[in-house]
Amino acid sequence: MNGFKILVIERDGYFVAQSLEKHVVVQARTLEDLQMYFIDTLMTYAFLDELADVPPLSSLEPAPPEVWEQWNAANPLVLPSADKYDFRLAA
Repeated sequence: MNGFKILVIERDGYFVAQSLEKHVVVQARTLEDLQMYFIDTLMTYAFLDELADVPPLSSLEPAPPEVWEQWNAANPLVLPSADKYDFRLAA
């Protein structure tokens, strides 16, 4: 598996995606929208970093340790972009 590790949490009718390597959080009502919003958000950060003349996504820190702990206890979630992103659904 390559790419980003993404923890998905289902809460109050929404899905929340939280990336581990770069602490990016997005939410959506569907998993399809969640993937699209996540990719759009990463692209926006990469573009802003390019404008600031810094390496893409270098302005983002990793997620806090408690998110990594949730990731370790989460179940794999197979989504269409699984070749680029490793999604897991929080228990």
